[in-house]
Amino acid sequence: MNTAGQLGAQIKAAREKANLSARALSRMVGVKAPTIGDYESGETTPTATTLAKISAALGIRVFEIDGYRFTITQTEQLAPMPSSEQLALDFTGEYAFSKATVRISPGRISISFDGSTPHLGSRQVS
Repeated sequence: MNTAGQLGAQIKAAREKANLSARALSRMVGVKAPTIGDYESGETTPTATTLAKISAALGIRVFEIDGYRFTITQTEQLAPMPSSEQLALDFTGEYAFSKATVRISPGRISISFDGSTPHLGSRQVS
């Protein structure tokens, strides 16, 4: 089964477990009912935004595709930066890791890895 089919099967199983019709889920998510069927059959894949809405509506946060687990979480939407304040990021180097966490705050970027130690170039943010 391809990745779209794996995701679709999990969406369908969660929808059925929640005792929701495709039409009811489509209203909750803001898409047409046939679109839910397309997702569930693996014919199409939802956008990240739509997948987050499906996840919230069904109360499912973890999807497993090709042996990898993906967790859907909501984050606060930040106000856009003024266009005059662009932040240039340059990540270089070779590394292997299982999870990376990037935290950006004014004047500072920190990256932590859960797995092997990375060899990265660094860049000062001002």
